[in-house]
Amino acid sequence: MGQGEVSVIARVAFIILFVIAAALSGCVENQAPQSNSVQKDDISAISHAANPADNLTVHFVDVGQGDSILVQFAGKNILVDGGESDMGSRVVSYLKSHNVSSLDLVVSTHPHSDHIGGLVAVLKSIPVRQVLDSGEPHISQTFENFLTLIEQKDIPFKVAKRGQVINLDPLLKIEVLNPPKAHFKDDLNDNSVVLRVTYGNVSFLLTGDAEKEAENSLLSSNYGLDSDVLKVGHHGSSSSSTSAFLQVVSPEVSVIEVGKGNDYGHPSSATLKALKNAGSAVYRTDLNGNIVVTTDGTNYFVTVQKGTAAPIVTPTPTALVSISATQFNAPGDDRANLNGEWVRVTNSGLRPIVIASWTLSDDSNQPVYEFPQFTLGSGASVTVFTGKGRDSADKLYMGRSSPIWNNDHDTAILKDVNGRIVSQRS
Repeated sequence: MGQGEVSVIARVAFIILFVIAAALSGCVENQAPQSNSVQKDDISAISHAANPADNLTVHFVDVGQGDSILVQFAGKNILVDGGESDMGSRVVSYLKSHNVSSLDLVVSTHPHSDHIGGLVAVLKSIPVRQVLDSGEPHISQTFENFLTLIEQKDIPFKVAKRGQVINLDPLLKIEVLNPPKAHFKDDLNDNSVVLRVTYGNVSFLLTGDAEKEAENSLLSSNYGLDSDVLKVGHHGSSSSSTSAFLQVVSPEVSVIEVGKGNDYGHPSSATLKALKNAGSAVYRTDLNGNIVVTTDGTNYFVTVQKGTAAPIVTPTPTALVSISATQFNAPGDDRANLNGEWVRVTNSGLRPIVIASWTLSDDSNQPVYEFPQFTLGSGASVTVFTGKGRDSADKLYMGRSSPIWNNDHDTAILKDVNGRIVSQRS
């Protein structure tokens, strides 16, 4: 046996032992039970407590044919992948330009070089508190360099498992949805770490290079997948983003991290068509450069480095909040029966919606009522009465001493916290 063969075997042994040791050391945080662990109602408490002044910002960094995503919230920084090795300096510069002096977590979705190569430069330049890895062994100099540096710097190294919950902030929910406990055989892409990041009513699904087998596994699990923003799997390859998967995720925005003129034909025309059929707006790093999505937990907007900046977007769940019924002409004497005037607001979406500081206006477009701190549950309605009473889960009171609505004709207009019209009814 030659010396080169011994070297390869030694590297494989090192990687396998490293991963096994990490697996035995436990999870990033407590592992949630799989059954019903990601119910949509679980985010209602987070939604109710969300501070609109604290934004979640997700940066899809242009690293050519590769992935790199920076997640920032309340002073915490998470980096998911770092592109190829020659993109490491670009990622480091981007992090520093966004005031990242340390990283609370680095996630290596899988050991392909277009995802972990640039992380070597990151680990050398910026303090990292923890690394979360797919746990997949791989024979490459890039992966060996990555693991060696983690060991040299004594950075805690954990293996991702479906069901883990990463607790970096009580208002930010980060769930590990992939890989499953029993990894897919001989498939680094399908064993990619998949994260669902939720702040208030807005969710991001970050899929690494997950392909059809992983998508089918996710579809058959009991985990919530519906997300406002999807990081499209495997650079928009035809091996990812099945119609069934997109139907369940139902993303309003899809981001493809892909290199201009790449040799793989990414993104696939079939994938672009599937995203279009799903009604998703598509952004691409090869066309738009760095893509940044910012949310206050209720609304979000997209900004791009190149091309036309996107307008503020109101997610689909918000659009499913509507004025479902009104009664402007109270029975009898409306001055004596102020609570005979009312407007009913219904959430027909699948997720709770925070409607704090939303307003009701009349047909003169003058606000007549501002909602208190209130979360409208999925499928729930709340009736807003003109007069006085005790607020409850399905009744709110303006506390007025005289009628508000015009008996003959009026229009109730519901606006969100940014003053955009959500619904109106005459």
